[in-house]
Amino acid sequence: MKFIIIFALSVAGISCDSGKSSARMPQRWHTPFPIRDIEVLPAIADGVLYTTATGGEPVQSFLYALRASDGTFLWKTPVQQNNERTLVADGRVFTAGEIAQANDAATGRLLWTYTPPKSFEVVEGDVGGGRLFLGSRQDGTVRALNPATGALLWERPLHTSEWFTHANVRALRLHEGVLYVLANRHYDANNFGTATVVAALDPSTGADLWRYQDGDGTAPHLTSSSITFYQNLVLYGDVYVGFVAAFDRTTRQRVWYWKTPPGFSGAWDPPTVEGDRAYVALGDGNAYALNAATGARLWTGVGESTFSSQAVCGNYVVGAGTFALAFEKATGKNVRVILGDGALVQTRPYSDGSTLYVGAEDGMYAFDCMR
Repeated sequence: MKFIIIFALSVAGISCDSGKSSARMPQRWHTPFPIRDIEVLPAIADGVLYTTATGGEPVQSFLYALRASDGTFLWKTPVQQNNERTLVADGRVFTAGEIAQANDAATGRLLWTYTPPKSFEVVEGDVGGGRLFLGSRQDGTVRALNPATGALLWERPLHTSEWFTHANVRALRLHEGVLYVLANRHYDANNFGTATVVAALDPSTGADLWRYQDGDGTAPHLTSSSITFYQNLVLYGDVYVGFVAAFDRTTRQRVWYWKTPPGFSGAWDPPTVEGDRAYVALGDGNAYALNAATGARLWTGVGESTFSSQAVCGNYVVGAGTFALAFEKATGKNVRVILGDGALVQTRPYSDGSTLYVGAEDGMYAFDCMR
């Protein structure tokens, strides 16, 4: 299938036609995978890319290590189905599903496993400060493990007795010595009434430092897959209501709110912040640049797709969904096709600044985003 990409520039809310482009971003390498479903955000450490893939009959999941420079397979090892992104630190790669485990980053050798006493479906995790943090969708609990041994250090249910049911943990982020937990609070059994909650926890003990709530249960909120930060602001998005917003970490007051265009355009990913700009790609097929301090729209890059995530790489903002497009970072112009002629994108795109890594139906790709 051939895709015709139409784009427009919108500065300060004023759009103008910019023409068409079918240029391709230069491909560095492509490594086919024996299992087709590569669905997690990869990680890179010491020149090695780590990602998981799930599929086959019977269904199996494997952790793969590839040389980041050329895509050469280094090793693979079986794992439980991974969470939203691969975590790597201090020579260990961490994955989690029904269990959590650590593998040696150099060889793939299994180091430890952790099986929790409660229902455990990891959505997202983070690692740092001598702790591995994991959040569960099933029981709404955050757990901290010793990354060297897998021993449980503490566990903290995010919900309280006032909540209708357990929290739906969406993401964890360790930032400037605070563990931020993003979750949905449910007000009824059908999930028609929900709210977004950001809890700031002490990473040493799991104790609450403060909480911020957006919504009162009168609308079906579904928060984005993570949060990002700009100076003292916490940025997040909403899929169902359809907005991107920021609140101040000190005052816990909303600073700005940007309503996404109508239709299927909610923010599955939070904005990607670089400099003073926040970039977001939405389900309407467009990419947007916002002023990170105020939320004001700076430009709109229009494409033909349904985006659920984005990355900033080199000179481009890349929107990814069923296929991936690149928009010029400075202006939103010059849309370039990355993937779209059959190899459907499976992962959120990952950037190391000069190279873009994307998992697709037929394997892992790397693209040069400096040209």
